Amino acid sequence: MAERSTGTPCWVDIATSDIPGAIAFYGGLFGWDCQQGPPEVGGYTMCLVDGKPAAAISPVMGDAPATAPYWTTYLASDDADATVAAARANGATVTVEPFDVMSFGRMAMISDPAGVTTGIWEKRDHRGFLTDFTAGAVCWHEHISRDDAAGAAFLGAVFGLEGEAWAGMPGYRVMKKDGVPACGLMQMRGGFPEDMGPQWMAYVQVDDVDAACEKVVALGGSVPHEAFDVGGVGRIAMITDTQGGHVGIVQPVR
Repeated sequence: MAERSTGTPCWVDIATSDIPGAIAFYGGLFGWDCQQGPPEVGGYTMCLVDGKPAAAISPVMGDAPATAPYWTTYLASDDADATVAAARANGATVTVEPFDVMSFGRMAMISDPAGVTTGIWEKRDHRGFLTDFTAGAVCWHEHISRDDAAGAAFLGAVFGLEGEAWAGMPGYRVMKKDGVPACGLMQMRGGFPEDMGPQWMAYVQVDDVDAACEKVVALGGSVPHEAFDVGGVGRIAMITDTQGGHVGIVQPVR
């Protein structure tokens, strides 16, 4: 698969204070080959599908207090420092200034005007996702906030993403780069928990959503709401892992 274009999602990881627990859950659920890194990378664990990087399990950065695991979506950048400067000029708060991750790449973290935390990744040795669209691969990302207009304007100004209304769901925008769908964007309305903050939501492809939901429960996780069908997309469920982290799973229309 071709590497992700500049300004589009290129990587995702889940930060947790219990890496072995996350490896057991996500490895068991998605069949990921989880390869835990050495102490110098804090146990950062690469998760492979068919030998290709699909996602990662990360230690919680810095001195952050223990919380439920959280996913971070990274957008590709040709120049992390320039992207951070553009993000700051367009109202973002820079939570982690750009820094080199050994020879793997250069990264930064920002919080955009809609309150969504986004990673910025300038690839070097680590090229990001290299998986095909297959079971176990992260296949979609959604920018979810209570101010979708601010989110769309920011993603357009900084990353060149253009929103297009999707007839399948009122208020939902497909954000495109050069005409190619890159991610989704939606406003948190009724049905979202009041305590749920703005975030990126990652979706992992599975062969059978209902069977995957059963496995989630068998592994000690939970499925807060029943799976549902989305016309033209497939069957979707939101799941909660054993530590309280959330991720979507999708069985695409063939």
